[in-house]
Amino acid sequence: MKRLVINTEESLYKPVDVEIDGNVYPVARITRPIQRQIMEFDEQWKKGDLDAAYRRLELLIGPQPFMEKLDVQQVNAITEYIVRKVYAPTKEDRAEEKKAPEAGEKTSP
Repeated sequence: MKRLVINTEESLYKPVDVEIDGNVYPVARITRPIQRQIMEFDEQWKKGDLDAAYRRLELLIGPQPFMEKLDVQQVNAITEYIVRKVYAPTKEDRAEEKKAPEAGEKTSP
């Protein structure tokens, strides 16, 4: 009989990475506390705090020296890419994930 086995230290999905200036940065797992902070930054952004977009990106990939060079459109493009990959993967994304063994499934004896 199959059952779902969850290890909270690992994601069920393939990690998301972004490449900026030739360097690859892994995106943090979106846990409940991270999601709450993202929502807070989104609310601040809606109220006109443009720096909230940078803080949200720093939350996702960590503070990086290049952050000061990014314009707000670049920050939004990176964030939109991450959101698309995490929350609404395309058929191509799902097909790529299916090539790997199914995460979290085990067969019981």
